[in-house]
Amino acid sequence: ITSGSIKPTLPLICAGTSPVLNNLVSPTGGTSPYKFKWQILNGTTWTDIPTSNDSDSSLSNAPSINDETQFRRIVLSALKCQNTSDPVSVKTTGQMRPGEIKLTDTSVCAGNIPGIIKSISPATGGTGNTGIKYQWESSPDAVSWTAVNNATLDSLLPGVLTVNTYYRRKASNGTGVCDEVFAGPVLIKQYIKLNPGSIQSTD
Repeated sequence: ITSGSIKPTLPLICAGTSPVLNNLVSPTGGTSPYKFKWQILNGTTWTDIPTSNDSDSSLSNAPSINDETQFRRIVLSALKCQNTSDPVSVKTTGQMRPGEIKLTDTSVCAGNIPGIIKSISPATGGTGNTGIKYQWESSPDAVSWTAVNNATLDSLLPGVLTVNTYYRRKASNGTGVCDEVFAGPVLIKQYIKLNPGSIQSTD
């Protein structure tokens, strides 16, 4: 019986999450049906991974990992012949860092445009390989957020304000749970323009 081979869906995942291991090449030979046993390398010891379905040639319920970890698959034929696949490694990366943003203006008169929200430092990390992507978001209450149109640079020049508005910068690099972070929020307050009133001559 041949072992076939396995491959992780993602060779790099977020620390604290579980990899998915797929059947790349199916086993051949021996007497079917085949059964599969999955193992994880703990230190120098291969340990069985409990599974609910020993006929599944892929594994979707692997343990979560925090460091680079190796996995392998053992295939058993109906007559108990067995073979073991070459191990595969899955690496991990930590949570992205959001960087830092800073207000130029903390308040502005209603109907005016505040100064730029500056990027003090960029976001870093993530499992992707296409670079950091930014999207600015705004909110009246720091609870419900809306994407700001055409705001995908590291800094932001807000539009005209008519209400107090929170801003934050979303950064992403990949599709994992650790591949999205937010800098901020920061609050720009708007004030009603002072009405000068009127004067009248007594003459």
